[in-house]
Amino acid sequence: MGGHHSGGDRSLGTDGTKADGLPVKPNDLGSANAAWDELLAMIEPGILRRVDALQLRNLAELVTYSKALSAAAMSDPTDAKKTRSWLAVVDQVRKLGGLFGLSPMDRCRLKIEPIDNEPDEFDQWLARSRSRSDSMS
Repeated sequence: MGGHHSGGDRSLGTDGTKADGLPVKPNDLGSANAAWDELLAMIEPGILRRVDALQLRNLAELVTYSKALSAAAMSDPTDAKKTRSWLAVVDQVRKLGGLFGLSPMDRCRLKIEPIDNEPDEFDQWLARSRSRSDSMS
């Protein structure tokens, strides 16, 4: 039986949510709707689970808010309050985005298991390189 800090009866190191599918897009995203779609396209599919919907929603809303604050800060670069507000939201986007592997360092930390039917881009590149070098010989 799992202890208070272990998260219950799950075995450590296993992810029981792998087969539960992608996060379901909320109907009430409003202006963050486009950001949700962009994020879903950028995030490695092996990371996302249905349970991630709330965090992905938060990230989409923060990205949308960041764009609005960026426009406000750029329209008046002398307004330090607008700039600080924008930078604070950018920092939150960076932190929450890290959970989804949105930076090179974050992707290195995450253990992303390849999806069986997904071709490996490096292997494809390597095969093309080999076939080119073979044809040149």
